[in-house]
Amino acid sequence: MKSKPRICAAIAGRTVDDALALAEAARISGADLVELRADYLESTTGLEDLAQHIDMPKILTLRRREEGGAFKGGERSRIELLLELAEYDFAYVDVELSTRNLQDLVRKIKLIDREVIVSFHDLSFTPSFERLHRIVEKEVEAGADICKVVTTAQRVSDCMTCLMLTLNGLKRGIKTISFAMGRLGIPSRVLAPIFGAPFTYAAVFKRRETAPGQLTVLELKRIYRELEIS
Repeated sequence: MKSKPRICAAIAGRTVDDALALAEAARISGADLVELRADYLESTTGLEDLAQHIDMPKILTLRRREEGGAFKGGERSRIELLLELAEYDFAYVDVELSTRNLQDLVRKIKLIDREVIVSFHDLSFTPSFERLHRIVEKEVEAGADICKVVTTAQRVSDCMTCLMLTLNGLKRGIKTISFAMGRLGIPSRVLAPIFGAPFTYAAVFKRRETAPGQLTVLELKRIYRELEIS
């Protein structure tokens, strides 16, 4: 590998103070960037200060419930809040492929100089490679800077489907992150950066995961050291 695998710590605090503490723990653990899951926050008051105090690249995510998130409001209020929060000090904004008027939203986010991760989540199984390839194409058409495709592993071979999708993106010059959730999908999380993903996702602590099968930052770093690719 030309560079070490990059790890994004997913931060799911209920309060801004909790999120800041998790972000600091992520930094100490050696994370390269953080994903702030704003959908978990009980209140976003003070989020601007938090974003400024986290000294590493940050992803803003306001995930809808249908894709495994925790946002409780309606879709219109979610989009309005996402655009409001995107004005803060974030490098990336994650938006779901299923979002209504997606291309218009992507355009607005790019106008404030943020890169866009267009994401897709299948909470049940892993579709065929051909189906996932078409999903990446739709994400590219929507204006994605990074295409994210997350499935659920029903068998170990589902890991290879996701990893080949990531590798295909690398060969085509499309930044792609693809892995499968669940215990059987753990290898795809570990290997995603090795197959060309810009980064993979991890939890800061056990029992603070934002998705099934998520390892911690320290666990991933230990695995990479043992594989001698750190």
